[in-house]
Amino acid sequence: MELSADVLEMQRAKRASEIQSQVSYKQTEQLRQNSYGTLTDTPELLHASYLKDIYSQKKYKDEAERLRGRYSLPSDTPEMERVRDNQRHVSSLRYSWDSKLMRGLMGTVTETPEIVLARENARKISDVRYREEVGSGTAVVDTPEMERVRRNQENISSVKYRQSDVKPVNVGVTPEMERVRQNQENISSARHTHTHAQ
Repeated sequence: MELSADVLEMQRAKRASEIQSQVSYKQTEQLRQNSYGTLTDTPELLHASYLKDIYSQKKYKDEAERLRGRYSLPSDTPEMERVRDNQRHVSSLRYSWDSKLMRGLMGTVTETPEIVLARENARKISDVRYREEVGSGTAVVDTPEMERVRRNQENISSVKYRQSDVKPVNVGVTPEMERVRQNQENISSARHTHTHAQ
């Protein structure tokens, strides 16, 4: 008995959805428990709990990677893109939950002059490296003269394109050719209105 790729993909998606639901439920429950707080929650226990969750997520990802090799990848459909975007949003939400949880676990550090100086130096070094990678350049001011030159250049280019040496060959008009001609006119008019709208 041979299963189609669609059936296998649906089973995988259903299983992934169930796992995601369980993970979300566990995280919500954990956040709820942490928000109540107990007297026995020491920083060491909270840290151990956090590490356990990280390990659990790593096991989940390893299992997903292992299962991914068993199935063929379907072509990207709009539905697949939508699901991928939703998963990206859920991952972002989970990341923000984790950062809020970690902020609660970390004690605040007083701002000493050394810490402020170190942070400022790191920012300056990062800025210097960024500028070295980008290089130097001169910004061109968008003046009315520059806009006029740009429009003239576009017009010249358009005229040269239309005056190319290729001579059209008359082909009998078929319904398919008429449809193609109509589509080309629609595309040209859409580009024309888009160009002049800017």
